[in-house]
Amino acid sequence: MRWRFQITSASQEILAGPIALGGTSGGQPLLWKGRELTVLESSPERARLRIRAATDSIECSGTVLIEYDGMLRCDFQLNPAHPDVAMEKLDLEIPFRPERAKYFHFWPGRWGSVFNSRAIPPDGYQISFKPFFWIGDDERGLAWFAESDQNFWDVDPNRVIEVRPEKNSVVLVIHLVGKPRKLNTPLEYTFGFQATPVKPMQPDAWDYRICHMGNYGIEENPPGILDRLAEYGVKTICFHEHWTDI
Repeated sequence: MRWRFQITSASQEILAGPIALGGTSGGQPLLWKGRELTVLESSPERARLRIRAATDSIECSGTVLIEYDGMLRCDFQLNPAHPDVAMEKLDLEIPFRPERAKYFHFWPGRWGSVFNSRAIPPDGYQISFKPFFWIGDDERGLAWFAESDQNFWDVDPNRVIEVRPEKNSVVLVIHLVGKPRKLNTPLEYTFGFQATPVKPMQPDAWDYRICHMGNYGIEENPPGILDRLAEYGVKTICFHEHWTDI
């Protein structure tokens, strides 16, 4: 299944191609046909769409909610077309333009650490399920999120989320089904996307070059620290509880 839309944030397109729901069933790739899209609701605040598509063995149907701040929520289910349909693999793939995919961030992290925010390694990245995973550049990005890993079947626990650099894109892959399994009942998923920034960015502490390290004696210890801070671009030093003996 491919949602044929582009996501633009901070005046630049993010995606290198359509978001795809791919995999294999009965030893054959999932080739979706008969795609249908119906507008259920449309207003300046939100839009709601109904989607439907099918392969020879599986039907996919659900709704997509798009809100004014760019949040997109997908609720859908996969229904077997006949008893004992076999699902071997199911992946959600989000292809980013390489110039927009410099960094990633996920949640939860650890207090006092930035291990969950870093540059994307040249050979990619793999990690366990995280409810929030973002990819972007210095000015913009796109996050995928899900409340839980319910109905993630037999996926390598250390490779639920994968960042895979390719020739013309960097693909964020969410592995949903990892090993063959009978699809005797509907398989339901809910996840979302959020483009960032959600509103125009205003100047912040980084732009004003504010440094939070002020205390009496800073001009003497270590020697020359104020000159070095000025060379680094610091314009304002912020004092906290160290400004008076009390």
